[in-house]
Amino acid sequence: MSLRLLLIVSCLLPLVAKASTFGFSWDNDLFVGSDGQYTNGVRISWVGDAHEYCDRNGSFTCGLASLLDPLPGISVIDEKHALTLSLEQIMITPSDISREMPDFNDLPYVGYSNLELGLFSWNGNSLFGYGVRVGIVGPDSGAEQSQKVVHKITGSEEPRGWDNQLGHDAIGGAYFLHAHRLFRYTQGWLDSEVGYAWGVDANNFNGTARAGGFWRIGQ
Repeated sequence: MSLRLLLIVSCLLPLVAKASTFGFSWDNDLFVGSDGQYTNGVRISWVGDAHEYCDRNGSFTCGLASLLDPLPGISVIDEKHALTLSLEQIMITPSDISREMPDFNDLPYVGYSNLELGLFSWNGNSLFGYGVRVGIVGPDSGAEQSQKVVHKITGSEEPRGWDNQLGHDAIGGAYFLHAHRLFRYTQGWLDSEVGYAWGVDANNFNGTARAGGFWRIGQ
């Protein structure tokens, strides 16, 4: 299971409070010394207030939950609901970033930025999420500028092949996520829980299907 899916599950499954939550993640080859061509990714996320009793709540979140109520796992009566909004930018580069001309035996330079809007619904043990995304590939993604700034700050080698990055393309898609807690155990002040999660992300950039398990320990 990807780290992103684990992070989503870890942040959303225990949501019972009314407060909004902000999240930030940064992937970079600086941390491990090898990127396998995926060189950098930044994601900023917001999860809104938890809303319940949506059968008599007129909020925007509850309105969206009512609209999606026919979908599996969405119930305006029995579930809590929260909106989620995420902004993401990733960049992909060939192995040798010192080359100005493209290497047709390697990956091209790719910049990608996208915005995601979703609704998550949950009860004591299960969570369901549905969302849509819109984005852009190409120079307008801002990936070239971001990488050059990061490399300047970290003293890394300057990438020289962005003039040959993939051209403009609009990205769209939808995603689904389901997580379920199998059991929870409390020993003194320490809680632990075990469960599984799976999801599908259908889009015209990089569609994926993911599945795995999680084990959370803490208070």
